[in-house]
Amino acid sequence: MLIAAIVCNCLAGVLFLVGAAKYGRGPVPLTYHKLILEKEGTTLSAGQKLILRAIYRALGGAMLAIGLLIIAISLGPVRSGELWAEVALLLAGAGFVSGSYFTPRGVEEATGVQTPWRLALLLGGLLPVSYTHLTLPTTRQR
Repeated sequence: MLIAAIVCNCLAGVLFLVGAAKYGRGPVPLTYHKLILEKEGTTLSAGQKLILRAIYRALGGAMLAIGLLIIAISLGPVRSGELWAEVALLLAGAGFVSGSYFTPRGVEEATGVQTPWRLALLLGGLLPVSYTHLTLPTTRQR
């Protein structure tokens, strides 16, 4: 079951890297933001685009760091059976996912424009599944 835990963690890490690429290198505004703005008949000024670009790039950098840390911790301490490492990943992932699920879901409900809360839900599911696999009696030494 340790292998399953590592695979789940690394998949979560890769998904964070995909998000990092989207926000770190993607267009400003992103498609779903653009659709929300168009629905309201709003266009962004050059200054607003600059601010949004800075926020996107900061989020992309944070997602890159989280993704790399998840992978590194999974291939290091988690692989060595260190439960603290898996708990740390679970808590860090929960912290990120809580804001990345509830807020975009609310935006989607309010605007009718599809937001990326589903990806957050997937990420939010992978880390607990990994933790569960790691803590099953067959994987822990007594």
